[in-house]
Formats: sequence, structure tokens, C-alpha cells
Amino acid sequence: MLGTALAQTPEEVVRWIAEGPATAKPGALLQIGLKAVIQEEWHVYSISQMPGGPTRTVISVPDHQPFERDGSLKAPLPHTAFDPNFNIDTETYEGTVQLKLPVRVAKSVPAGAQKIAVDILFQTCNDTTCLPPHTTHLFVPVKIEAAAAAGVTAAPSIATPAAPAVPVAPATVTTASPAANGAAPPSAPISGPTAQVLSQHSLGSFIWLAMVMGALSLLTPCVFPMIPITVS
Repeated sequence: MLGTALAQTPEEVVRWIAEGPATAKPGALLQIGLKAVIQEEWHVYSISQMPGGPTRTVISVPDHQPFERDGSLKAPLPHTAFDPNFNIDTETYEGTVQLKLPVRVAKSVPAGAQKIAVDILFQTCNDTTCLPPHTTHLFVPVKIEAAAAAGVTAAPSIATPAAPAVPVAPATVTTASPAANGAAPPSAPISGPTAQVLSQHSLGSFIWLAMVMGALSLLTPCVFPMIPITVS
């Protein structure tokens, strides 16, 4: 069994898989899912394994990329038992283990296809043998969406209060004097003594006109022969 164990590599005994969202925006917080599929009778040590024994599992986001770890790693509760390989109590994961790694996207990341690099340092053992610690390098593809264009934001329109209504005084109609318009003023009605004199003058003119017209009518051919008869 020892020869078979040494013939295997840590990556053959433990297969790590990383998954994340297909797209992300600059500055977003992503949750990267990590899954370890461990062969039967083998185990890996937890992320909280105390020093002085086996190598604990360490998950990190390497530098020099537009992504960084931002928060605590979420992992299941480990199995605690005495390990004869190290003569101490150890914390182990067996079977299939799932973890969550929070990763922050840099605000200055360019748009387009990117890969989030994740490193996993772990050690795997069985009841009799331990393999040397090993680091697995994983890459999670993600498409970064273009950031919104930093245009000039239109200022919200502010309603201008309407000016208070000013009461309008009723228009005063001014009648222009006839002299100003160049027209003769209308004749004012005549009353009093002057009206009486004019009335008497008109009556006398009418009587005079009637007498003259009567005298002239005597000169017509039809009236002239009737004068002797009229006189008689």
C-alpha cells in the first residue's frame, strides 16, 4: 500500500474545482466556489488546523492581478480526531468539500475576458501515509463588463416659482378731445334766451317766405285771370 500511495500525486488524490460568475462589474464582490473531491480513505487538513502538525489548507489570491481576497473564507466544520501520523488531534476534510472565497474586483480592471487566479496549498494523508504539501493553481474565467461612461450628469430641473400675480388696475378710457384729433367739436344744444331768439327769427323768416311765394303764385297763367273774381 505504501508503494501505491507514493506512486500517486496530491493532484490525483485531491481534485480541486473552482467556479465563479460568468460576468462581473468593476468594483464588484464575487463569491468563488471551491470544491475538493478527495479519494476514499484520504483526507486533507482544514483551514483552521493548528500549527505543530500537518500543513493546514491555505487558499489565497495571488498579487499582481485586478482581483483580491475581501472577507473570510467560508468552509464546513472539519472532523476532529487523533492522527497517528503526527500524534496530535487534527482537523480534516474527507469526501467532497465545498468552500466559498470572497474576491473583490478592482475598479480599474479593463473590460473584457479575465481570469481570477487562486492558489490552494494543502496536504493529504491517509491512516498510514502522508504526501508532501502541494500547491494547486486554479483560474476562474470571468467577463468584465464595461464601466458606465463618466458623462456630465444633467442637473435635476428645479421648478422656478411662478411670479405672484400683480393685480391689474382697470383700464381708464380717456376720450381724446376733438381739438387734439383735429375734428370740430360737436354742437352743443342751445338753451335759454338765445334759443328763444333763434326760434322767433325762424318763424318770421317762414312767414316772409310764405308771403313771397304766395305773391309769386299770382303771376302764374292759371291764377292771374282769377284775381278779378277773387277781388269781386
